Amino acid sequence: VLRPGVSPDLARAADDEAPAEARQPPRAAARPTTAAELDRPIFVVSSPRAGSTLLFETLARAPEVWTIGGESHGVFERIPELHPGQRGWDSNRLDDADVTTTVVDRLQQGFLAELRDRNGQPPGPGPHRFLEKTPKNALRVPFLARAFPDASFVYLYRDPRETVSSMLDAWRSKRFVTYPSLPGWTGEPWSLLLVPGWRELVGRSLAETVAAQWVTATTQLLDDLEEIDPSRWCLASYDRLVTDPTAEVAHLCEYLDLRWDVPLDGPLPLSRHTLESPEPEKWRRNAAELETVWGESVIHTAARAHDVFARPPATHPVRRPPSSSAPPAAARPSAAAPALDDDHFRSVHTRGLADLLDRLGCSLLVSTYQSGRVIVVRADGGLVNTHFRHLPSPMGMAHERGRLAIGTNTGVWR
Repeated sequence: VLRPGVSPDLARAADDEAPAEARQPPRAAARPTTAAELDRPIFVVSSPRAGSTLLFETLARAPEVWTIGGESHGVFERIPELHPGQRGWDSNRLDDADVTTTVVDRLQQGFLAELRDRNGQPPGPGPHRFLEKTPKNALRVPFLARAFPDASFVYLYRDPRETVSSMLDAWRSKRFVTYPSLPGWTGEPWSLLLVPGWRELVGRSLAETVAAQWVTATTQLLDDLEEIDPSRWCLASYDRLVTDPTAEVAHLCEYLDLRWDVPLDGPLPLSRHTLESPEPEKWRRNAAELETVWGESVIHTAARAHDVFARPPATHPVRRPPSSSAPPAAARPSAAAPALDDDHFRSVHTRGLADLLDRLGCSLLVSTYQSGRVIVVRADGGLVNTHFRHLPSPMGMAHERGRLAIGTNTGVWR
């Protein structure tokens, strides 16, 4: 299911989206020989190249999680009703109107036929926690929400500049071609997910195509998440996953009701679809090209995605149904986060910080947009005093001649 770990000195993993299933011969999905059942499926959803393979491969290490070993393009598109070629090559979009008993049965059997645990072992009698991801599912949330009423979704957020730049690299690599003979398409072989309105991109530059692809996928995903019960989805951060995987995985396991028994010491291994050893600022090599397409629609969508990231849904853990006969889960890595009032904030500091601030004659200001605080750090009689001020999603700050400006999600405060 998982590749061996990569040396910790390699840079952190990021890029995802599997190469085309179109280049692989179709396989018949045999029914499993043992009775099995999918229990509270977990769907990772994101735009292409947002790091969802890294998140998928990490969560697949949980002891009670089952996957098909990779992405599920083939499982979906071996069902004629779900293949875009049988739908006029419109897109990979599926909604609740596409849910039928026959389709859901075939889809479940397709998953069950390939189900494996983290050690590659096939399932016995169910139920089994099922984890699945493919960026095409950014266009399928209503379908999945109705087909699997007990499913949960994990929306993975990554900086749009990094994501769109990586999508450009993916198209150029020719490793992620999904529909090599897309009828009516005249550009580079179509890569990644097929978005609604793709025909309007005929004749556009690659950068314009990729930007529109990201905007359409992200907009549709955010629209669909807003329509389902907010308790059915949570948010994951790509940056937190690569900089503090222990904390981010603990947060997700708490919500998803998963046990965790794997130490996450050091950088995560590179994901299987990484094009190259990533660098945090590698998007800048495409910066000039991105600037030409970073128009109003991209800016608006990027701001909307960031606002969702800064104000995640109020979630509750996905608990095991009361009727389940499964044994109780072991202790989890962390407890649920408490309400964020100022009584829950505290700080610790190194011994020399107060002296340093005093000698420099300055204070330090920190914005924490997810918790909605600006923190003033200042020397106070040999100690460090921290003052918390609530603002709606504070971000950038600027100071000049005794005045401070703070950018928030609704405006600039002075």
